[in-house]
Amino acid sequence: MGKVTTFCILSGCTPEIPSTLPHIFEYSPSQLQPGPLVLEALRVILDEDERRGQEDITVIGAIHADGEPFSDDPDGFGEDEVEAVADSDIRSISHCTMGETWDMGDVESRYTGQSYRISYGCCMMVQSASLAIMPLATNGRLTPQRLWRLAMRQGLGFPTDSYGLYDVDYGEVDKEREQFPACIPGLSDEYVIALEALGDLDAIQRTIIHDGKFWIWMTPDRFPLEPTSHDIPLSLITLASAKAISKIELLPLELLTHLSVCTTLPALFALASASQTLRTRILGCDAIARSWIQMNAPWYIPVPSSVHELDQTYTTKNKQARWDVWGESEMAVNMNWAYLRRCLNSGSMRNRGRIWKVIQNIERVADQAGV
Repeated sequence: MGKVTTFCILSGCTPEIPSTLPHIFEYSPSQLQPGPLVLEALRVILDEDERRGQEDITVIGAIHADGEPFSDDPDGFGEDEVEAVADSDIRSISHCTMGETWDMGDVESRYTGQSYRISYGCCMMVQSASLAIMPLATNGRLTPQRLWRLAMRQGLGFPTDSYGLYDVDYGEVDKEREQFPACIPGLSDEYVIALEALGDLDAIQRTIIHDGKFWIWMTPDRFPLEPTSHDIPLSLITLASAKAISKIELLPLELLTHLSVCTTLPALFALASASQTLRTRILGCDAIARSWIQMNAPWYIPVPSSVHELDQTYTTKNKQARWDVWGESEMAVNMNWAYLRRCLNSGSMRNRGRIWKVIQNIERVADQAGV
């Protein structure tokens, strides 16, 4: 049968990337070996938090209260069996990990050692960080129960060649889901090794993450909260003469903010470059950046770890608590232009935006299927 490769049906990612990345040059056809800067860049990119985030798995399935799966039938989990499962018996087992039989399609609980077959059957696997996005992206409408029933409706209870849900666009990760997925699919091994010539650790990291497309595997919850040396304050410049002021420059701040959030960032930056006054009024106003994030990129709004804890239960009571905490996080973080810039440069946030849209796509498919 060979190696079984299983992907998260929410993100399209696989948790095996962290265990593969350190060995990508061992079987490279190139005789060259990476230099110290490239090796350090890979080490920094795949730090302990990144490894832990990618490898943390939640099992969703028909599972008894004692943690035992409903079935381990090698032939699969059929339609009649699915219909007999009550929503209360569709449970989420958090903090699972790849065990010794991962290559056979199994994971195991970190705490009980219980094994779950997740390549097919009555259980499936999602990365925990992606599961935490699901209630936020769908306002709580897509639950683990609906997700499981959609997967079973599509036949994922039986052995299949599919690496995810049907009719769902997984974005940039879609064509990278193979039996042996490439860790840095955008660049050849030779090109990665040649990055040593850049002589700059940050530049090498950025190239691997973005040009090398490593971002498609990254944990989607590493919010760039801390200021960096690249956060250059905007100089507030005023015009010396009022003759150059146009009508749009005289708009009240509330109306200018409304217009700004209704456009794309390139268009907004183009508007800001039209004059010094507009540059100051738009890029010098953090309220516009905050409003733009809330309207156009809500996935950038930081989520405290307490929200992730609430998402494990999905009760009605916790739903309101989740929104309360999420709202508080908006107030606690200064979502200004510097923060937005850090998000745009973050591989984690880039992947978070992709997964957010995938989950909304999954909800659409579930609605159309009547699940």
